[in-house]
Amino acid sequence: LLINGILLGGAHFLIIEALRLGEASAVVPYKYTGLVWGVLLGLVVWGDVPSPWVIGGAILIAISGLSLLRDAQR
Repeated sequence: LLINGILLGGAHFLIIEALRLGEASAVVPYKYTGLVWGVLLGLVVWGDVPSPWVIGGAILIAISGLSLLRDAQR
């Protein structure tokens, strides 16, 4: 639990710094990749196979994030 708290505290600090130093429209799409990483970790660590709804949602999130990132670069 202690290690988890330290890692989450560090992650929270880094997210705040990224938002402080960069534009939110460029930073937030990367934050949404956490949902995809969560599904992958669930699959690898616990053998939890995602349902088609989860896979479809992850695809929609990825497409939305890439769209936001592309628009931010214009």
